Amino acid sequence: MFILYTGANMNTQTELGDTPAFESSFEGHLSVLKYLAEAGADLTLANNRKTTCLMIASFADNAEVIKYLMKQSIDVSTCDIEGRNAMFYTVAGGRLDTLIYLFDNGCSVSALYPPLAKIPAL
Repeated sequence: MFILYTGANMNTQTELGDTPAFESSFEGHLSVLKYLAEAGADLTLANNRKTTCLMIASFADNAEVIKYLMKQSIDVSTCDIEGRNAMFYTVAGGRLDTLIYLFDNGCSVSALYPPLAKIPAL
């Protein structure tokens, strides 16, 4: 692993808090994500909006990345700063197969869009 010998920080974050693992999850680069994880990347590290690798992979419908992250015991109940979990991101991306997969693997539907709960009844 060449990158380990350079002393690179696997969890370096951009101004927005995005990490190399986050970007790999969004782009669907599973081999890169695995490499980063083996080199010490924290797959649970969220960005400034508390969006995780699982959430962004769910939005982008990167099925193999999602399955890999789930095998790494990523917490499917984690929510971003708006209270939205991976299920919300899947719905926002219009991904039925991913929605079913997350539901079957314990992701809560109660965090689909919490701000609706703040709207007063008419």
